[in-house]
Amino acid sequence: MYEMTCPKCSTQILPEWFFCPHCGNILQEKTFSVSIMSQLGMYAASFLLAPIGLHWAFRYLKIKDAKAKRLGIIIIILTILSISLTVGTFMKIANAYSNTLNNLNKLNSINDVGKMFSYFRVGFTVRAKRELFRA
Repeated sequence: MYEMTCPKCSTQILPEWFFCPHCGNILQEKTFSVSIMSQLGMYAASFLLAPIGLHWAFRYLKIKDAKAKRLGIIIIILTILSISLTVGTFMKIANAYSNTLNNLNKLNSINDVGKMFSYFRVGFTVRAKRELFRA
């Protein structure tokens, strides 16, 4: 029934066992396997829900298998890319909003100057033109 012995404690073991039940010695490393659908799910989650991807990334980086490390690195890259795109998009939206508010403020000040001139029935002077179109 038993075909092998543990190299550490000489207990009889089966060849398919991963560790010795007597001393706990690791007899063979577990093979790493993740299905394509699981990988795609992790990639999507790490891109769309950036912080969640870091949990998987660090978990797979701890595994000694090269495939697991590659999976962890890809997840970290997707997470960083997602965060960068999110911050960049937010900055563009914030700048566009700020420019819009600045343009509205300029329009309000131009309207105020126009009202002032209409109250005093005075045409544009050179000084008023400079004040209006000053950048």
